[in-house]
Amino acid sequence: MQQLDLRQRFVHRMALTVLLIGIAGSTMLAFLHQTEAQPHLASLVMPWVLCSLAVIAAAALLLVPRRTRLIMYGFILMAVLMLTISTWVFVLEAGAPNGPKLTQLLPPTLPGLITINLIAIVFLRPRVAFRIGALSWLLIGLPILVHLLQHRELLATARGQEMLVLLGPAMLLILVLIPYQREAEKRLQDLTRDELRARALAERDPLTDLFNRRAFEEMLIDRIAESRDGVQLILFDIDHFKRINDTHGHAVGDQVLRDVVARAAAQLSRGAQLARWGGEEFVLLARADDDASLAERLRLSIAAKPIPPAGKVTASFGVTLVRRTDTPEAVFERADRALYVAKSAGRNRIERA
Repeated sequence: MQQLDLRQRFVHRMALTVLLIGIAGSTMLAFLHQTEAQPHLASLVMPWVLCSLAVIAAAALLLVPRRTRLIMYGFILMAVLMLTISTWVFVLEAGAPNGPKLTQLLPPTLPGLITINLIAIVFLRPRVAFRIGALSWLLIGLPILVHLLQHRELLATARGQEMLVLLGPAMLLILVLIPYQREAEKRLQDLTRDELRARALAERDPLTDLFNRRAFEEMLIDRIAESRDGVQLILFDIDHFKRINDTHGHAVGDQVLRDVVARAAAQLSRGAQLARWGGEEFVLLARADDDASLAERLRLSIAAKPIPPAGKVTASFGVTLVRRTDTPEAVFERADRALYVAKSAGRNRIERA
């Protein structure tokens, strides 16, 4: 089977499920008609035709899964054609002189009509689904309604009233709701996009675009809950950052923060998570297999080149391993204590807790 993305796989599975239900329903209907005392030829043939259409469509879906919507479109059109032929056979026969009553002759065509329109709403674009709904009502529903209105005595029966309601208010409701489908889908997409944007704003630091403190704390809680060993936390702080702000201004200080983040991010391997802890302080979660060398690479990278006009910029580091029995507070306390030792010992160095 061709590779499908997540949305395509969902639509493909849903289409297969619909067709399998259609196969089962058509088969059951065919056997029910065979139990009638004098089954009509169309009642015997049409369920098997619809069943065959569903089998062919299901096979096509398995062979060409990327064409799911097109295959379902073809299936819907063929189903409408079969129901149209079946309906006209019964309407013409009931309209003949001394013909049988349509309420007794017509098989359960109308639930099939509504079902097909619901399938069209799910798998087709709203405009196409509306056209199919209108066309199917003109070809199938209208002839039955005209016959009912011409034979008012049929409206006095329960079946006649049911047919009138299904072809009148029920079908009208479906047709009216179709144009709102696209609008509802669009609004849902807008709400989802707004939610994702709001979540990103809540989790990101606007200056550096790193995760903020709150988001990082949640990530650390998840890491501890997963009981993964071999994870380290690195807390680092830009040395003498207040002096940079006081001497060159906050605009230069902001640029220093961005440059430090860019240099640190360039040293990170896949899966490492870097966040701004606050002010000039940053925190990092990464694999602990090279805990000493990673912090050293970060230190060297930050100090490698001057950042004009601030000049040479360095950072001090506190490193600790994350244990299964840790709490976030305990991890940060160890890292902060190691960072304090690094700054007290002269800065631009690494200390481990």
